[in-house]
Amino acid sequence: MQQEVVIKTSLKGRRELFQTLLIGELTQLPVLLIGDKGTGKTHSFFDYVMSRGGKPFTRQLTYDTRKEDLIGEVDLIEFRNGRLRRLNSIAEYDYILIDEIDKANSFVRNLLLSILREKVIFDGSSFVKCNWKLLVGTTNRYLVDEDDAPFIDRFVIKYEVDRLDVETLIGAVESPGSVVEERFIIKELDKTTLDQALNTYKDLIKEIQQFVSDRTIVLIPKIIETCIRLGQDATESVISALKYTVGRDKALKIVEKMEPDIVSQAKELIQKYHQSDDATKPAIVGYMLDFLGKCKGQRTSKEVEKLLLPIINKYYQIGNENNQ
Repeated sequence: MQQEVVIKTSLKGRRELFQTLLIGELTQLPVLLIGDKGTGKTHSFFDYVMSRGGKPFTRQLTYDTRKEDLIGEVDLIEFRNGRLRRLNSIAEYDYILIDEIDKANSFVRNLLLSILREKVIFDGSSFVKCNWKLLVGTTNRYLVDEDDAPFIDRFVIKYEVDRLDVETLIGAVESPGSVVEERFIIKELDKTTLDQALNTYKDLIKEIQQFVSDRTIVLIPKIIETCIRLGQDATESVISALKYTVGRDKALKIVEKMEPDIVSQAKELIQKYHQSDDATKPAIVGYMLDFLGKCKGQRTSKEVEKLLLPIINKYYQIGNENNQ
């Protein structure tokens, strides 16, 4: 049974950003939004949570942020009665935004690691379960320092929020404050498509391993599965999952390196067709049709179609004319 999610927002040109937040919620994997100030990272979070009817917790970190700013101050009345209880704790909220996570000091980072990883807070001798459905961190810079790596790796889904293009900005200027609805359909999982995607993914693991931890490699299939449920085909879902985890440029290079050059193969078929005699042409056209089927879903399949379909259509058109 499919489900529709509608996000109401005044932000223009941010459908992909809202889809990223939805994927984070559906997978229950932490999301890191990376981008310049003023690109709508925080605004998009609030629009998303309001549309989902959630209960948000937000903190903007500084280098002086204390762990009590996240887990809450001790309830003194309860403490006098021998019970440890926190007021306004992050553990009570289902949608969490931590702004400027690059400013987290070592105490706050250690606290966040357990919240991101185990979804618990170690508070003295107590273990407090966290209830978050979506946890988002933001930063204005990409953390690449070696000391940052274990912390950043816990944000499995990373999304670079680019500045808007001029056309979208002009539209926003012309209709300030207007609300748009971003609609997403969550479908039943197509297991055949998932199997195809996972087979492709398994072939890429050796390439991926140099960029992300083993932990992330094990979690990437959750992203692939969710992308398929949002309507992507096998190849698209793998590319999307890699963009979220290894970065856009690295993801495309990995796919290009492993994906067969189907465009060159199509050109070779065309050359064989033109060099063949009339007796051989039917077999080559038949192979072209099979080849189109095998290429379906690959990144350059549309380019292959543009090359082969005119040849195939012309062949059958001439055949029909001869039979009349």
